[in-house]
Formats: sequence, structure tokens, C-alpha cells
Amino acid sequence: MNTTTYGAIMERTGTPAATAMPPDVRTNPKFHSNAKNARPNVSSGPAGVAIDRSAKPLTAASLNETYIETARACHEHNLQIPYSHTTALALQRIELPQTTTLQPLLHATVLQKRMRRSVINGVNVHMWSALTDSDIVVPAPGLTAVRPLVAWAQMSKFLDLESLIILTESILRHTTLDLDDFRTYVGIMGKFPGKRRCVRALRLARPGADSPKECEMRLRTLQFGMDQAEINYTIPGLAYPNGTAVTLDLAWPDAQVGMEYNGDHHRTDKKQWRRDEWKREAVAAKNWRLFTVTQLDLSDDWHMATLMMRVAAAMEAQTGRRVSITPPMSMEQLADRRRRIHRL
Repeated sequence: MNTTTYGAIMERTGTPAATAMPPDVRTNPKFHSNAKNARPNVSSGPAGVAIDRSAKPLTAASLNETYIETARACHEHNLQIPYSHTTALALQRIELPQTTTLQPLLHATVLQKRMRRSVINGVNVHMWSALTDSDIVVPAPGLTAVRPLVAWAQMSKFLDLESLIILTESILRHTTLDLDDFRTYVGIMGKFPGKRRCVRALRLARPGADSPKECEMRLRTLQFGMDQAEINYTIPGLAYPNGTAVTLDLAWPDAQVGMEYNGDHHRTDKKQWRRDEWKREAVAAKNWRLFTVTQLDLSDDWHMATLMMRVAAAMEAQTGRRVSITPPMSMEQLADRRRRIHRL
């Protein structure tokens, strides 16, 4: 391994070197987004209760397929500069945003404008003037990429606020980073396109969701004025026959009301469907009201408002207290409202 620094090679040749990675970057798990990919399906929840993660939508296979396809394409281009943006996310097995204004190409990054070419053999090359040695990771043999925090900041220019929040939670899910790491990075960075959006996203992002759709569902409840729900809540005293704890995607424990997002695999996979049916009956037996949410509910304000009115009515019936919903706020209004609440 060549130990010459990344910056020194740039100065000498005008090209970032793919092999010039300082030892602390190679060994520090904070800089490698696949640190959590090997976690077992069964992990400890509150008080050491076993939680069966295999019951959640399995994204590992699709993320691995995207990683393999992206790594193959990057190897074919053989660029000696770090890949970035969505390419860096794919190489580090992080879910890609569903909607973005970024071109559907491979993306890479250089430090200086004089080294930039808008497109090199089908790769869109960007400039990131704050790029340092510690911003570069090795996600696959022979390939370098910017670390997840840099890719996140770069993507903020190309995403709306909701998509950036979802991306934030995806990075939290697949790395060892926490929200303080995001805040620190934004704090030490100078101006960059999308910085204000990053600050807003961090007011609303939370760790714990097992999928982008669960994040979207939580954000929708907040837009309609609901209190912040607990994420992946473990119902006390309730477990599957194999002993693993029963969890809910979102829950308001005081009202004993919960929500679960069900993708298509919940109806097409017989084993999953039977598990869901058992769970619904078991949760009801504990005097909980459980609402199943699908993509239709999230598709527009009318469907979501209808769902929220049902949830509010259930909370009133469970607690005897009036629960109101509000007209839907924009994500920007919601983020700024959270800022005012925090200041109070």
C-alpha cells in the first residue's frame, strides 16, 4: 500500500490516488458504512430481550445486488478518483433515494476545479473543495469512495427535504454513525449547496427505523400534528412462540396504539402473511389497536388524513382524551416548527 498522502499525490500529478489512504481511515469503523451489514438477524432489545430482525423487510439482498452491479461498472471505468453521491452510497450498501434530480450516471469527486471534467467516459465528475484524506474509504478492492457523511452532504443539493431525512436514517441504519456525527460534520463544514437543508433534516431524523418506508410513515404522522411516536417499540410481555419480542414500527404506548408498514411481500409471502396475522391477534389481545399502513395510505394527503383520523379516534377511545389532527404541514414547516419547540 502506497503511504504517500492523498493530498500530496494530487499536488504532484493533478489526480487523486485511489490507493493513498491513511491508516486511521482504513481501520476506523466510523468511516466504513458496511460495519453493521454483518449484524445477526436476532439482536438484543430493551433489557436484553431478543428481537427477531428477520421479521422485517429484507433489504440486504437487494442492497448487495446494487453493490455488485455498481462495483462492476466502476471497475470497468477504472477511474483513479473517489466515487461519490449515489455511487458512493451504492458501494457502501446504503439505500438510494427514490427521487432525485441527480443524473442516473456513475458519480465521482475531485478536490480542485482544474481537475474537474463534467463527464469522463460516462462518469459525472463533481468538485468538493472540502475533500480530505479522512473523507475517502475503500468500499471494494481497487475502488475508493467518499465516506457516507460526505455523500450525504453532496446529495442534499439534489434531494427534497423528505428524501434527505430518509437518506439520513438509511445511513444511520447501515453504519456506526449517529446523529451527533452528522451535526458535527455540518458544523465544521463551510458553506456548501444544500447545507440549510441538511440542518433541517437533522431536526427530524431519528435512528431506529428498519426501512425507508417506515421513516416516511413516521414523517407523515408528524405532518398531521401527531406526537412523536416511539420507533420499533417492544410490547412488554409479548413474544412470538420462538421467544423473540414483538415490536411495532411506530407506537404511542400511553394510548396503546401502533402502526405497521406492510410492503407487497407481506401479502405475497405466505410465511410473512401468517406471521402478521398471528401478530395482529396477539397485539389485540393485549388491548392494543394496530393499524396496517400500505403505500396507498402514503400516496397522498387524502388517504393519509383518513388514516390519521382513524388513529386519532382510536387514541381517544383508548385514553378518553381528545386527540386532534391538523391540516398537513410541509416538511419545511415541520422542521422549522421543531426548531421553535427546541428553543422553548
